[in-house]
Amino acid sequence: MGSRQARLTKDWSSRVGSFLAGHTAERDFLDAAQGDQGSEFVQHSDAWFYAGTKRLLLGDRATAASYFEKCIAAHEVTLIEYWSAIQELRFL
Repeated sequence: MGSRQARLTKDWSSRVGSFLAGHTAERDFLDAAQGDQGSEFVQHSDAWFYAGTKRLLLGDRATAASYFEKCIAAHEVTLIEYWSAIQELRFL
């Protein structure tokens, strides 16, 4: 992985952590899900999954389900978030 790609990955991981810790608003987090060609859909998939997880923890099952569906629609089958979103929808 090149240094630029490594930096983008680290930056994204930091954004995910900041969102999950409550330091970043949901809309800002979802808007930040972008990247260079090839990573854009990965970040969108991640963002939808983590936003859905947070909504589920808050008891907002409808929005959580919508976000999990968006995560799956990104079709990033190599990500654990993709498969986790499928499982979360099964439980909802």
